[in-house]
Amino acid sequence: MLRQFSPSILSLILFLALNVQGQGTRDDLARMDGHWNISYLEWGYHVVPTQGKLNITEHSFSFGGGTLEIQTLAAPQAGGKYKEINLKTENGKTLKGIYYLTEQELWLCVNAQGQRPESFTTQTRNLGTWFLKLKRID
Repeated sequence: MLRQFSPSILSLILFLALNVQGQGTRDDLARMDGHWNISYLEWGYHVVPTQGKLNITEHSFSFGGGTLEIQTLAAPQAGGKYKEINLKTENGKTLKGIYYLTEQELWLCVNAQGQRPESFTTQTRNLGTWFLKLKRID
């Protein structure tokens, strides 16, 4: 039997469902905000020497001359170990990734070819995957 719910009950159910799914991720977005040094960069199985900086504000990463929009942060999916992140490039491409966050460190592993990484490495020799370790400077 299909039951009908009032709009206010449906809004409450939706609000609770979104908070359970994204538990902790809203806090993570606020905790990411700030200035970061890139302490490690691995791309396609190669460690890349770098001394760059990355700024994270509300919903975007900015670095050098580019910007990535933070589309979603999510708790690990069934069987996953790490929280998930989706970034959107300036030309509209979605990068799927995972992240690990502490007060002073942020690790990101992102794939530009549509597959979400399962661990913080580019050992798959896939040139579309990059792994960053960031250290907070402020």
